[in-house]
Amino acid sequence: MSRQFNRIKAAFCGGCAYCGGPGPLTRDHVVPKSKGGRHGYWNIVPACEPCNRDKDSRNVVEWIIASKKNINKLIYRWIRAIDYIAPRVEAAARQERKTKNRWRGKGRKLSFADWTKMLQGVIIKLENTVLKEEK
Repeated sequence: MSRQFNRIKAAFCGGCAYCGGPGPLTRDHVVPKSKGGRHGYWNIVPACEPCNRDKDSRNVVEWIIASKKNINKLIYRWIRAIDYIAPRVEAAARQERKTKNRWRGKGRKLSFADWTKMLQGVIIKLENTVLKEEK
């Protein structure tokens, strides 16, 4: 998982997914394991120790709102991460189709496309929250 985590850190420009700080970075489960989240790179983002400790076992969206973090900056950071990963997902999918060789993980087959979908889901929830607050 360290190779995937290094790619995810690169997608966030080597900084915390929540505040953008430089670290040291730890793995944070977007959906906490205590709330049914699984331990896999599709549920992991890099987080600095203060953000990881503060988020604890809360849902990302409720934590962001409660902590009064800048939602717009976070959304921008996560969209930038998706933009970084998207071409790599496409290239990997093309290569997979050519070789018909799939990565074999435990359980279902997953890819960075799953990670991208997870980030997009969080972004949509945050954007809806911002829109509700503006009304």
